[in-house]
Amino acid sequence: IAGAGAELVALRSLANSLGVADSVEFLGFVDDSIERMARAALYLATAAAEPFGLSVAEAMSTASAVVAAGGGAHLELLDAASGATYTPGDVDDAARALRFWCERTDAERRQTGAKLQQRQRQDYSTAGHIQRLTDVYHRLLQGDSSTAPER
Repeated sequence: IAGAGAELVALRSLANSLGVADSVEFLGFVDDSIERMARAALYLATAAAEPFGLSVAEAMSTASAVVAAGGGAHLELLDAASGATYTPGDVDDAARALRFWCERTDAERRQTGAKLQQRQRQDYSTAGHIQRLTDVYHRLLQGDSSTAPER
């Protein structure tokens, strides 16, 4: 677990009480989170109502498979074919979503991660955003009042 935030003490205590402390590594602050995501078999995003979901978009950019709480922007970032969501606050549903990916092969996780990476690059990268804005401006300059980006 990366980070040195307010939940660190509670997470350490939880790991001890569950008897899994020997299996959990608490990394503290890391400055290479993107590289770590790229090496991960799976990324878990537990925030119930992210307004954008930057960490999920970052995980998508590394071609990681993602499990996320099904609320906020996670529902927009992940589609049914390429990401697993669970009901926020429902531990059993979270376990189901995690189990789904743990039961898949590395090749299946990589294939799904590649789909997520493609979606991130197309819909959420800086280059994709600039291209969509440029398209809108070109349509406006040509007299097209429809400014909705095409997909």
